[in-house]
Amino acid sequence: MYDMGKKAQELWMEIPNKFEDIKLDAFVVMPNHIHGIIIIGNYWGYVRSNVRVPDAINRVPTMKNEQSGGITGKNNPMLSENSLPKIIRWYKGRCSFEIRKIENVECFGWHPRYYDQIIKNRKELNKKREYIWGNPSKWESDKLNPRNPL
Repeated sequence: MYDMGKKAQELWMEIPNKFEDIKLDAFVVMPNHIHGIIIIGNYWGYVRSNVRVPDAINRVPTMKNEQSGGITGKNNPMLSENSLPKIIRWYKGRCSFEIRKIENVECFGWHPRYYDQIIKNRKELNKKREYIWGNPSKWESDKLNPRNPL
């Protein structure tokens, strides 16, 4: 389990090297989910994603062409090189690939969706940072903790 978390953190730190105009802020790897703040240009965004089995990321189409984008066409956020969906898709895919190699755990996977929120001001930013940094100390009572009897 330790190696999986270490790899998840290592790959999170790679995001700015993979995508332009991206900075990282507070981040924590929990036993079955992550929390992080990604800065795209001048905008802050909060992300939370849970791990689950089976891995759903492989069901998402990866073809990119002029006709793709569904109903939104070329305005689909997934077609932007620095969109949050593209960043999270890369991160989840890379983690899945690398963790399966390290741990030899074929059933490792992410929940198919993630929670995101635009952070509107410094007060919200600081509140999210405190929440992220304080999350590990609350794990024993977390409803996502499988050992929690709630």
